[in-house]
Amino acid sequence: MADAITGIDPKAPVRASAEVEVAAPPEVVWALLSDFAGWPAWNPVVSDVEVDGPLAPGTVFRWKTGAATITSPRIAYITHA
Repeated sequence: MADAITGIDPKAPVRASAEVEVAAPPEVVWALLSDFAGWPAWNPVVSDVEVDGPLAPGTVFRWKTGAATITSPRIAYITHA
């Protein structure tokens, strides 16, 4: 069952989480992270990204790394600082 706040299934076969402190304004970080098509420009392991709709909760996106295509089932939530 999915977490009531995030919508993320804690028993999903694959989950990822990361935290890092960035020396940049939140608006700059958000602009980079929310521009899925631009991911390959700054993340060398990502070669392609496809998004099925707007950047909003419930939207599914796929990204390619090496020979693997990873489907993220949906964007769970979006917060702005």
